[in-house]
Amino acid sequence: MSWLSFHKPFWGIDIGASSVKAVRLEPIRKGMQLLDIGMKNLPMGEDFHPENLSEALAEALDALIHDKKRPKAVVNFSGKTPLIRYLSLPVMPKDELAEAVKWEAKKLVSFPMEEMLLDYFIAAEDQSQDIKRYELVLVVVEKNIVQKQWAMMNKIGLDLLAIDVNPLSLLSAVRFNHPNDLKGNLIYLDIGAAKTDIAILKEGVLRFTRRLEMGGEQITRRLETELNVSYDQAERMKCEKGMAAEEAIQTFLKEEIDRFIVEVQRSVDYYRAQFRETVFSKIILMGGGALLPGFADYFSGYFDSDVMLDDPFIAISGAESLSDVKMISPRFSTGIGLALRGNC
Repeated sequence: MSWLSFHKPFWGIDIGASSVKAVRLEPIRKGMQLLDIGMKNLPMGEDFHPENLSEALAEALDALIHDKKRPKAVVNFSGKTPLIRYLSLPVMPKDELAEAVKWEAKKLVSFPMEEMLLDYFIAAEDQSQDIKRYELVLVVVEKNIVQKQWAMMNKIGLDLLAIDVNPLSLLSAVRFNHPNDLKGNLIYLDIGAAKTDIAILKEGVLRFTRRLEMGGEQITRRLETELNVSYDQAERMKCEKGMAAEEAIQTFLKEEIDRFIVEVQRSVDYYRAQFRETVFSKIILMGGGALLPGFADYFSGYFDSDVMLDDPFIAISGAESLSDVKMISPRFSTGIGLALRGNC
């Protein structure tokens, strides 16, 4: 999570609940160029058990990455929900700032700090008040979870450079691909198979994050139960027609999506109350869950802001001819963000 600059191209590897996405970028004179990209689905449904994750990841990465040497990579944090908070502190010497951040972190976590890993970065300096202040983003995770993930990545053959949390890797992608949308308040949602990350920026500074334990798999499980079909059949029903499916399927889809929308609205309302903000310039939808047919149009009907599907390749050279990738581009938003680390 520390902001290091890696000069040679490395892999950004997004490990999701349903698939692994791998991306490698290279800086060029006018931006970034895509060197390699790939995606491999992970087993889902009743045939897959969590203890098989290491083996499934090893097989997926072996299919995606063909480096003879141990490939250097940055991966996303895949453990329990990390604590991510916005802090505003007076400008002070960096050693004093580090102690002040630790003090603030102690107020936020119930575990002993020696069991936690803490990191932060200065997002901006506020010059609008009499006292100059740092705007910081604080990240706290359990140390043993990071250690276990690091050990697993080494075991399956990666030379790990860093582990990043999802809202921050997506922040890199948003800043790179949507610089003209950073004025005011911007929302981005990463809708995965098992979870959704909500993040809100103000003037390009991360002010709010929340994780929902809701995603595309939840809809599949509902169809599986209600229609008494297999997991694979339910997944096909969901993905083939989405919101245009026959009435019985559409009813269950809408019920689950409506529950999801209510939670997003609650998050936005909380942000409005905390920061006294009312206007949001845009909502960017990321992740495989956003690709459900008809979802973006249905979702946008509940919000005043413009809603768009993310294209993380919009400012990156080399992806123009990859039509199969472009069709599912929101699934690569996190991978692009990880691969941009240290270059934006």
